[in-house]
Amino acid sequence: MEPLISIIVPVFNVENYIKRCLLSIASQSYKGPIECIIVDDCGYDNSIRICTDFISNYNGEIHFSIIHHQQNKGLAAARNTGTLHSKGEYIYYIDSDDEITSNCITLLVDALEHHPNAEIIQGNIKALNDSYNISHHITIDYIEDNNPWVRKQFYNIRDIFPVNAWNKLIKREFIFQNKLFFMEGIIHEDQQWMYHVTKVLQSIAFVFEPTYIHYITPNSIMSSLSQKRSDESWLKILEDIYKNFDEPFYKEQLIKYTNYLLCHYNRDLSGYKELYKSYLLLLKKNRFYANYFCTILSFRLLDLTKKEKKRYRIISIFQKLFLLINRF
Repeated sequence: MEPLISIIVPVFNVENYIKRCLLSIASQSYKGPIECIIVDDCGYDNSIRICTDFISNYNGEIHFSIIHHQQNKGLAAARNTGTLHSKGEYIYYIDSDDEITSNCITLLVDALEHHPNAEIIQGNIKALNDSYNISHHITIDYIEDNNPWVRKQFYNIRDIFPVNAWNKLIKREFIFQNKLFFMEGIIHEDQQWMYHVTKVLQSIAFVFEPTYIHYITPNSIMSSLSQKRSDESWLKILEDIYKNFDEPFYKEQLIKYTNYLLCHYNRDLSGYKELYKSYLLLLKKNRFYANYFCTILSFRLLDLTKKEKKRYRIISIFQKLFLLINRF
């Protein structure tokens, strides 16, 4: 028997894109059962009406349903709602302004048949252009019972391991046993979620053909977010992550997320000095003096050059220096 796949689609103000998304789901070549759970996150456009009309006119084998929030809760909460209502053996997240290839689920399940112990099947992403490529760069098709390998790849600061929750076929049991739900009330929630996923992930398979088409839309959450909301979300994410650093990859985690800290808070650190000081203490405590030097120096430069036009260029130089030192 082919496994039941639960496709979860959070919907919020995507009236120009949602039909494209649903059509891509309805056109799947997969012969096994699929349920598509649409989560209405209380937008104010015609997205849900479009979904309702689409379902009314659909005559295929996929079971479409809509779950309504009583108020807007955000993408993370919508995914959690869909996950809690899912019945499939495997869960697949898709953003409602994106689409999947017609053979997406077929390719992922084919990989699963060859590697039945995989907790995640990672698909590949169709690149929009050369400057925005979030495809995975793994050259092997399967890793089993090797959490150290998974974590080592994920902590690579070159980001060769996709952090996105979408385009992953995930064993439902794996999510529930490890309580891998999304932190609600933030954006960039995939960063916090994937950090905790990789801490327990033992087996993963990779599909090299594109299975997902990702679009940058002008009114999406990521393109319309305010800098303040982004800063506040990253603060919560980093606070959660650095409290969970552990062995045997303490150093690798410290390097990766100090780099995130440097890259994100490279404007005005006045509101985040306590978090920054905590990182400095961790660096100093563990005798990562090269990291400490670059971090404290960039911190001082930020304070000294707030009004200078060359400030971003200066910080960029020290970020590159930081990355270079961490290669050794």
